Amino acid sequence: MLFRDESAMIETHVSDLPFVATAADGRVISYWHVTPRGDWCEDCRIGRKYADLFVEFMRDGDRPFLLQRVMEDLVRSGKKSGVEVGFLHWMSVLAIRGSLAA
Repeated sequence: MLFRDESAMIETHVSDLPFVATAADGRVISYWHVTPRGDWCEDCRIGRKYADLFVEFMRDGDRPFLLQRVMEDLVRSGKKSGVEVGFLHWMSVLAIRGSLAA
C-alpha cells in the first residue's frame, strides 16, 4: 500500500514518460495513452523504445508495481497497434533476459 506522499511523488515523475497522459493539475489520467503513426514498423520501434524507457524508470525508482497500472490502461484502451505490439514484445524479451541473468 502506498502512502499519500509516495503516490503524489510517483505521479509527478511518471508523467515524464511519453506514453503517460496527465491532467492540467499533473494528475495521471492514463498510464497508456499513445497515438500510432500508422507505419507498423515505426510504431513497433516506438513501442520498443517505450518499453526500454519504462523498464529503466521502474528499475531506477524501484517501482515494479507500475507495470500493473500501465497494463490495465493498455488493455482498457482496446488498441492493438504496432506501438502496443512493440512494447509488449520488448517487455517479454527483457523479462526473459532478466530471468536468464538471475
